[in-house]
Amino acid sequence: MMSERVEKLFGGSDALLEALGPITAASPFDQAARLQVCRALCSLSIEHAVASRCLLAAGAGPSTLIIHRAQFEALVRAVWVFYCASDDEVACLQDELTPTSESLAARLPMLSKMLQALETVKQAAEPLRAFSEFKKYSWVALNSFVHAGAHALHRLRTGFPLELVELIVKQSNALVVMAHMQLAIITGSQDAVRWVAKTADGFSDVLPLRTR
Repeated sequence: MMSERVEKLFGGSDALLEALGPITAASPFDQAARLQVCRALCSLSIEHAVASRCLLAAGAGPSTLIIHRAQFEALVRAVWVFYCASDDEVACLQDELTPTSESLAARLPMLSKMLQALETVKQAAEPLRAFSEFKKYSWVALNSFVHAGAHALHRLRTGFPLELVELIVKQSNALVVMAHMQLAIITGSQDAVRWVAKTADGFSDVLPLRTR
């Protein structure tokens, strides 16, 4: 059974997602494949956030962290697609899944290479800062959960303390805000970008201190 604090945090997280929801229906500024793939990856990242809370509620802490990493990676790829991917790289993510497209997609850059590419893009400075901080403090542990390492086995034995649950959920919510911000960016509307920022400001109690 979840504690009252966690239930409140989950309720606030759901409210944040609902409040930001209208931007998910907004169309990109054109129908270019790059924008469509970016939009799909943002939606995937948001879906992972919902799934991670479901897993936490079910008591599946180690599995939660696997989805948490997937949420982060989907968002990084969304921003990389928007700013850095070649047309061929975009195409292999949009094309129907075939042995050929699967082979091409398997050769797409991994996370570290995507972050390196984003370092060359001035407009990506803000998301890059957040991505780099997340990777610095969380990546080793998250890899351990994905690969059934020491972190995963330790938490399977000892469980997840309340402070860790709160940290995971708030980190996930920060990524949710970033995904919606990227959806706003691809509409081409500065008003949409400002709306996301202002909406998120009303949910400081379910976000990490550094994102407030």
